[in-house]
Amino acid sequence: MTTPLTKFDVASRQLATAIRLFFDGADPISVFSLAANAWEVIDVLCTRARVTSASTQTRGHLTAGKDLKRDYINSPFRNFFKHADRDPDAVLEDF
Repeated sequence: MTTPLTKFDVASRQLATAIRLFFDGADPISVFSLAANAWEVIDVLCTRARVTSASTQTRGHLTAGKDLKRDYINSPFRNFFKHADRDPDAVLEDF
């Protein structure tokens, strides 16, 4: 029997796993990827529900011209971890 999952269920499980892995000293790439994926879903759900999220509060404190998603969450690291179609032979030198 399958259990129905909401987007919130998935995001909260990803975030809980990322936190557990972080404190267990696990692979930082997996921690970063899970946390960033969870953030993206939770941020959208909060916006749609008109809930002031930590992301909304953080955006108010960023340096002018900086974007939370572009410059921090989807940093070159996350895009490198997610995509192979843009440059399949790329090498990440510093994480």
